[in-house]
Order: sequence, then C-alpha cells, then structure tokens
Amino acid sequence: MNPLPLYATPGNPEIALFQLQHRVGLAPQVVLSPNLRLSGLLHIFPADLLQVFIALLTFQEGGGEVRASVAQVADALRLHSDQAAALLQTLAGYTFDGAPMIYETTFVHGEQGYGLSKRVGVPINEVPQSPQSERSYKTASKEQLIALSRERYATPISEAEAIVAEQLGTIPEESPPPGRHGDAYRALLKIGVPEPDARELVGEYELESIEQQLAWLPERGARNPARFIVAAIRGTYDSPEARRRGGA
Repeated sequence: MNPLPLYATPGNPEIALFQLQHRVGLAPQVVLSPNLRLSGLLHIFPADLLQVFIALLTFQEGGGEVRASVAQVADALRLHSDQAAALLQTLAGYTFDGAPMIYETTFVHGEQGYGLSKRVGVPINEVPQSPQSERSYKTASKEQLIALSRERYATPISEAEAIVAEQLGTIPEESPPPGRHGDAYRALLKIGVPEPDARELVGEYELESIEQQLAWLPERGARNPARFIVAAIRGTYDSPEARRRGGA
C-alpha cells in the first residue's frame, strides 16, 4: 500500500495556520490560528496570491475539506480562468511543514482544482458547545478572554515564531533589521522582493539610496516592481524625472 502524500497527512495543530473544524450537527468552519500572523505570510505573499489563497479558503466542503475548482476561484475573484489557474499553480509552489500549501486535484466530473494541504489546515472534529456554554462565552469579560487566550496559547511569541518560520521555510532565521533599516526591509518584502535579496540590499547598500528608490517606485510604472526595485538599488538608477529628460 502506497503511503499518503504528505499534504494529505494531518500536520501538527500547534504550528498549523488553520483548523478545519468538522462540527457535529453544524456546518464546518475554517478557524484561523495566530500562527498565520506569526508565519509572515501576510506580508510575504504578493497581493494577488494572497487573494487567491483567501478565496480558496472560502470553499469548504461538508466533511471539512477545503478545495475548489479553478473555475470557482476565477468566478470568486472575477478573473479569467487562465489567470486563476496560473496563480493557483504559483501558490502550489509554496511549501509549509514539508508539503505544498495547496495541491492539485481532479473533481468527479473531471474539472481541475486545488485543495488545502492538511499540513496547513489541520482537520479537527469538534463537539458543539451547549447553549449554556455559548452564553457564558459571549458574556465573558475582557479579562477572562485574555486569560483564556494566554492559557491556550502559552507558547512564548519568540518560540512560536521560530517554530512556524522553520516549517514555512521562507522566513529569515535572523530577526529583521532594527529601526529604519527594518522599515526598508519590510517595504521591500511587501512589494515582493525575495527575503534573501531584501536582506542583502539593506545590509550592503546605503539606506538613503534604498529609501529614495522606494519613494520613486510609484512613478516608475514598472510591470514587475520587485524586480525593478532590486535593479534600481543595485544600479543606483536616476530619478524618474532625470530618466525622462535623458530619454527626451
């Protein structure tokens, strides 16, 4: 018997980004974990990939599994099916906990689609709370909720970040640079510059030059802002106005 692929094997709930709760007598639900924030995905993913990822999460089947056809994702985001397929294929190249974050699948009627890896979203069978317990939760004080949160997520932030970063495989092992260097570093990541390149630029080039190129970037009209900003910083590009004068 062939072993299940890693993406089909439930991961560790302590590091997973989501819980896929299959609740008795109730509709299933996707529950976010604080690990999603700690993982850095929210600023590492380009905006279009993050949109596709979120759209996919909204397609949860009755058994709790998350998967959708390319056509469903395209319709949800008002994209052409070819564009949605390309984005999903790119997203499938990202890994978490040793497996692709999403995997390609074929529906019964032959339509192609993608599902969420069980390393990213761990299936949880949850018994629904009684009405009394739900009322107690809704009327709980802020202090009680904070205490409950601390009890449930007692792992120190630094330790949790290290665990999730190691599993994701795309977060730097070192801490972000401090001060303005850190601001520039995060700005580079936000526009899609790969982490190793962002760290190299911040570490080897003048901070003022990096900040200036970032400030000029909206005027450049670059088709690929991440690639352009790397070249601009390394090549010490002139201002947009100077480049326009030179091309006149």
